[in-house]
Amino acid sequence: HSRPLSDIINFAVEASVSLTDSKIGYVAVYDNKKRQLKMIAWSKSAMDMCRTRERPLVYDLDRTGVWGEPIQSGQTVIINDYEHDLSYQKKGTPAGHVPLQRLLMIPIFLNGRVVATAGVGNKEREYTTDDENQLKLLMSGLMGNYEERMLTEENERTARTLQSILSTAPVGLVLTDPEMRLTECNRYAQEVLGISDTERLTQPLNAYRSKAAEQLVTAMEAAKLDDKPRDTYVRGTVDGREVQAYASVSPVMTADRKADGFLVVLMDVTGLALKNASSRETMDWMRAFTTIVAAELGRLDEAVGQRV
Repeated sequence: HSRPLSDIINFAVEASVSLTDSKIGYVAVYDNKKRQLKMIAWSKSAMDMCRTRERPLVYDLDRTGVWGEPIQSGQTVIINDYEHDLSYQKKGTPAGHVPLQRLLMIPIFLNGRVVATAGVGNKEREYTTDDENQLKLLMSGLMGNYEERMLTEENERTARTLQSILSTAPVGLVLTDPEMRLTECNRYAQEVLGISDTERLTQPLNAYRSKAAEQLVTAMEAAKLDDKPRDTYVRGTVDGREVQAYASVSPVMTADRKADGFLVVLMDVTGLALKNASSRETMDWMRAFTTIVAAELGRLDEAVGQRV
């Protein structure tokens, strides 16, 4: 996993040539929107034997002939007599291209959709289902590696986004584990709760003696009983002034409905009449925001857990 993806792809191509006793091999990815195939890897032997001066990297699917058949049909293609086989439409090869005698090609799927194709050619004996299985296993491993890398990158992007929100949002944001130990607490929330940077690394929320912290703990304990959000109001001091904050407390759940901690969103409602329409809209927005972030945290935790 520490190697570049291009190295993994090239390894898979060379291994597929070797394991099927072929002379040439390739991998091409498919762009469904553009209906184009892009060549991303040729085996070294194919490159050495090819005498064409221009080697295009992108091909329109509708002009590829038999080469695009695994994409079109989603099925394996085996041709053991390329010159005389009439089962597929063939559109010839460029001058200098490696002459073809036999050909085995497969579609490559990701999440049920054809995303690429791979092939080997010019085995001295006929291609069989054993060769097909070898090629499929190799490419399945390749796509598993690719999918895991994409999932890791997506999770890292999500984590960075959430971290940015936690740090800079104009509201208080708090994350705890199931035992109420603080894992994140942005500046606004620290001020409302009377928590210093040093303290939040060493104590769970229920160890603080501020009235605001006690109120949040009460809401968390209530939410723990039925895994449903709780709303409350807390008082604290921000920038030297006393504030009242609306607090939305939501359990963070994993995909299998296991408790993974709490998310608390705090918004300053000092001076607002709680029956005012704009105040109700604010509360609705807060609940929606909390639900979305809590769900995303649960999804991220589950994805990372599956990877580990």
